[in-house]
Amino acid sequence: MIQTSFMVLLLISSAMLGYGVGIYVIQSSQPKHYKANVFLEYELFSGQSNLEVHNVVTDIGEQQIRNRCSGNGTFVGFFFISIGNATASTSLTELTTEYDRQLGVIVNWTYSGDAALNCTCKWTFTETVNLNCAGSHWATSGDNNMGACANFPSAQTFNANENLTARWVWIFNAN
Repeated sequence: MIQTSFMVLLLISSAMLGYGVGIYVIQSSQPKHYKANVFLEYELFSGQSNLEVHNVVTDIGEQQIRNRCSGNGTFVGFFFISIGNATASTSLTELTTEYDRQLGVIVNWTYSGDAALNCTCKWTFTETVNLNCAGSHWATSGDNNMGACANFPSAQTFNANENLTARWVWIFNAN
């Protein structure tokens, strides 16, 4: 009886161990996804900081992406980044206060089999500014063209001759 109980316990333990190893192998073989997709580099007199934040896709950004996929209209890519102040929200159509907007450098690439692109801009400040947000746009200026926005981890003061680099990463995984 003890030998039978031991064999049953051994079989159950082996099955549970095998199941656990199987789950680990499946999870570890899945592609890794970014937790953040907006990368900020502060070059300040006090030192350099590299920060990562996640964006909020706006309602009009979702509509633009849908319309681009359906061929409904003629569109320009999300090639511009703005910096300023706002509270990131799906309802925003522009930053509440925009300090500047630039055309970014675009790099197309592949991430774990998915199409991706980076849009990167760099600012060197000529005055003291306080910023807390960035936006991704499909137009050089104006309202109703911000596809996504992202708050900085905290409001940041930049002084003259300090730099901010913002890199927006868009990954398209429709699977």
